[in-house]
Amino acid sequence: MENNFVHLNLHTEYSLLEGVNSIDSFLTRAKELGMNSFAVTDYANMFCAIEFYEKAKKMGIKPIIGLELPLYEKEEQNIFTLTLLAKDYEGYKNLVKLASELYKKKDNRELRISKEILKEHSKGLIALSSSMKGEIGKDILMNFPSEKLDKIVDEYIEIFSKENFYLEIQANELPETKVINDKFYDLAKEKNLELVATNNVHYVDRDGYELQDIVICIQSGWKLKDKNRKRAVSKELYLKSKEEMQRSLDERFHKAIENTNYIASLCNLEIEFGNLQFPYYEVPNQYSGMDEYLKSICYENIKKIYKENLSKDILERLEYELSVIIKMGYSGYFIVVWDFIAYAKRNGIPVGPGRGSAAGSLVAYCLGITMIDPIRYNLLFERFLNPERISMPDIDIDICRERRDELIDYVVHKYGRERVAHIITFGRMKARAAIRDIGRVLDIDLKKIDRLSKLVSSFQTLEKTLKENVEVAKLYTTDIELQKVIDLSIRIENKIRHVSTHAAGILITKEDLDKTVPIYLDEKEGVIATQYQMKELEDLGLLKIDFLGLKNLSNIQRTIDYIKKYKNIDIELYKISLDDKKVFEMLSQGDSTGVFQLESTGIRKIMKRLKPNKLEDIVALLALYRPGPLQSGMVDDFINRKNGKEKIEYPHKNLEIILKETYGVILYQEQVMKIASYMANYSLGEADLLRRAMGKKNFAIMRENREKFIERAIKNGYTVEKSEEIFELIDKFAGYGFNKSHSVAYAMISYWTAYLKAHYPAFYFAAIMTSEISETGDVAYYFNDAKEHRISIYPPNVNTPSAYFEIKNDGISYSLAAIKNLGLNLAKKIVEDYEKHGAYTKLDEFVLRNKKNGMNKRALEALILSGALDELEGNRKEKFLSIDKVLDFVSKAPKTDEIQQMNLFGAASKTINKFALTNSEDFNLDEKLTKEKEFLGFYLSSHPLDKYKDIVTAFSINKLSEIDVEESKVIKTFGTITGLKKVLTKKDEQMALFSILCYDRIISCIAFPKTYDKFLEEIIEKKTVYIEGKIQIDEYKGEKTIKLLVEKIVSLDKLYDYPAKKIFILIEEEDRYKYSRFRELINSNKGKTELLFAIKNKNEKRIQNPGVKVKLSREFLEQLVELMGLEKIKIQM
Repeated sequence: MENNFVHLNLHTEYSLLEGVNSIDSFLTRAKELGMNSFAVTDYANMFCAIEFYEKAKKMGIKPIIGLELPLYEKEEQNIFTLTLLAKDYEGYKNLVKLASELYKKKDNRELRISKEILKEHSKGLIALSSSMKGEIGKDILMNFPSEKLDKIVDEYIEIFSKENFYLEIQANELPETKVINDKFYDLAKEKNLELVATNNVHYVDRDGYELQDIVICIQSGWKLKDKNRKRAVSKELYLKSKEEMQRSLDERFHKAIENTNYIASLCNLEIEFGNLQFPYYEVPNQYSGMDEYLKSICYENIKKIYKENLSKDILERLEYELSVIIKMGYSGYFIVVWDFIAYAKRNGIPVGPGRGSAAGSLVAYCLGITMIDPIRYNLLFERFLNPERISMPDIDIDICRERRDELIDYVVHKYGRERVAHIITFGRMKARAAIRDIGRVLDIDLKKIDRLSKLVSSFQTLEKTLKENVEVAKLYTTDIELQKVIDLSIRIENKIRHVSTHAAGILITKEDLDKTVPIYLDEKEGVIATQYQMKELEDLGLLKIDFLGLKNLSNIQRTIDYIKKYKNIDIELYKISLDDKKVFEMLSQGDSTGVFQLESTGIRKIMKRLKPNKLEDIVALLALYRPGPLQSGMVDDFINRKNGKEKIEYPHKNLEIILKETYGVILYQEQVMKIASYMANYSLGEADLLRRAMGKKNFAIMRENREKFIERAIKNGYTVEKSEEIFELIDKFAGYGFNKSHSVAYAMISYWTAYLKAHYPAFYFAAIMTSEISETGDVAYYFNDAKEHRISIYPPNVNTPSAYFEIKNDGISYSLAAIKNLGLNLAKKIVEDYEKHGAYTKLDEFVLRNKKNGMNKRALEALILSGALDELEGNRKEKFLSIDKVLDFVSKAPKTDEIQQMNLFGAASKTINKFALTNSEDFNLDEKLTKEKEFLGFYLSSHPLDKYKDIVTAFSINKLSEIDVEESKVIKTFGTITGLKKVLTKKDEQMALFSILCYDRIISCIAFPKTYDKFLEEIIEKKTVYIEGKIQIDEYKGEKTIKLLVEKIVSLDKLYDYPAKKIFILIEEEDRYKYSRFRELINSNKGKTELLFAIKNKNEKRIQNPGVKVKLSREFLEQLVELMGLEKIKIQM
């Protein structure tokens, strides 16, 4: 170490405004240069301290943890920096405290702390003076008198001592630095201080300068060409070798270079990992400690749970689990989780039945942490907590999303605000964002950047895209500007872009946070977070719990509340029958919109084939619907065996007991573990290690286990060939296998949501739509499904108002808050006013009563055009044209409370000028529907396509939603043309690209030149058409695109005139008297379309061909419908 140079002032990408490179790239380069040690001193944070420490140790490099600390003098307020390095654990703890104080005292000002705080936390630290940004350096450049410099130096010596304070010489060749270096040389002699050389490193290689300049622009919102912007200060701030440092500094400073080794030798921080630090929980006095208390709760509860079914085996399983938990020191963890789960249940906060492998624990079940019986579902404790692999168990909690904060507040109250924090995460630069940011900084034409970014896949790196995407490669080679953008974007891709907060993670500490980890204030979220990420916190042995807000739990609870409110029926989820036929019939039809985990198109297809008829089928379905099983053929084997289309076979007859539930298919990770245990006498702990090694393809462990498995299996009477075959089999399926514990827990939520949808559909849809109240597109999605279930949706109405979606006559009353531009707060105020003062009759009255509630022009327009004010005097257009007028009228009216004192519109009406609406004809139907869609997200009162109902029914044309597009080669449907683009081919022929919108479904269409020429007059934007063609499915990088290659397109209005093959008419006994009128109609409309009768007598139906041909026209069809009824007519195209 003595012969090399140690960088003691270095900034990684975690110095967000300045840093460029990752820890990994610095470590790799340091290793190449033969460096044995270096420090990381990011500006104003310790974000990467533990990550750096662990990675450096693994690479054989001694890590020095540091911090560039912004300071200020209270009298002067100007900010300067000091570089601090931790000598030992005390120094590290002081760094943690100082890094925390920066954010504690922030209150909307620049990050900084006073010297008074620094004095309190200076032990165990080495301080480097900094150069241009340091207090002494700044004063030198401002030509302050020597007396002041002496005073400042003396103050630092007082804080740190001469042995721990160094004047910092920098080798960046800036003129200002040279001035400071010379003065520091003199000061060191005068004050008997040591110098230390640094390079204020901000990037790994010299060419990082350009990237640093761009990073500064990205973070600050500047462009490179801007004159007065902040800039990268030097091209020299890279990771220099010892030789380069010596060349950059004259001989006077060579001792300063050697001093880096001495400082490194003083820094010997050792951090302990895996030392469990659970928060303090006060155990009742009668128990000796956590272990005894945990046992007591479990033994008391297990009797209540199993009652007369409590067997010796179950008690032994409990005893075994408790012994493992206690031995590994996790009693405190289970007690802490049990406590807040118990609080949630006492206070009616919905909690999920379990999540992840924790559902495999009987202890967790006895504590009520999970609600899945691991005995009934044959789940394994070792999959959750393996006594042969020391690692923190992971109990993640699903909570009702809307009440998650209540539970976190309880935890904060229980353990103290100083001991509970959110967990930091970092947003990284994705390829598209990198292109857009670089394009903006370089000031390149937005259209060019937009085109390039749209060509880039969000599923792969830019470097890979450049190799595989022909269009991107072409732009790279033909456009110099875009070539530069791509080159820079590749270098900046995946760099840290911003700080964020983990969506679910909460840390609970034993001591105050700032004695344990550095803390950070996330101003955007308004929460205190850790400066360390999830992994580092776990490595340190700290208690991290994921409180996951699950909206499905909110939906379930709201549905239960609605059922109680409107039906006075109490639903208890854990008492619902798990073999309800109606639920499984619904799922077998693929009717699963709104059902947890079962909504996607792909899973519906599998579900229709699988025909689930028990909860275990849903458990299996959730495990099967993943890329591995889908691509391996497992899904087909499972479905065919379940439905008796394929023989059930087992790898060995002895394995039937393990694989019977999955028809001989190895589906769950727990099955892999059981096979290893059953065949080769593995303990379940060993088997879990084997499963992990197979899943992660750890070949060294797998080789070792292959020999062990085969040797043990042979001893148990299996042949060599069969032992090898089964090892290969479990190796293959271990990679695909899914955690059964998690699958069971989530299948339970899937079942509950399916049960509520099957038995209380209106209540369930009202609950789901309420949870999506601010997402117009999602509300529309569920509205369309509710319509398909024949649930009435009542339009919004201020005279029967509801802020949320509520139940009305077994249908759904539309929420005022779901109207665009209205918002929940105003919706609640309108409901409150209605309940207090009664119905509204006139527009001016409505606005006057809600003026104090924040009624404005946008909200009033939305209410009128959505139909919510239809019961008020006047038509929609009159009210719409009167908006400005009524707002002006109301602004001049007396205050609402004055009017109410005069008895609203009684005595008051004598003192107020009468308001009159602007007279007008109403909007036509199409205008009304267009505005409804704009403000509600869909057509509510009717749909523009509804007027074609007779044509669509008569011609048997399917809606897009009724067609399985992926399974169809040719489709015939109808809808409205949208997004029409006309393009020229290479042969200069015209073709068209457009979409067909059919109610809530859409499909992309291509009309090639021949088709386009033939149907030129029909292909018009917003035209409603009948369309048929072939389906083309393209798949690229896992993304499917479906297109309809158009063969025929006809205006729906003209469909009567289009040649049809046959007309079928159903004739029943009661139609006999219509015969003479029917014959007249046929005789007066002779043509070329064949007419056939379907004669129905009692239970018999036969086709009769009278040899008659007719001319199909709108008039003929209308007369035929009037005579026979629409349901008896079918036209074949």
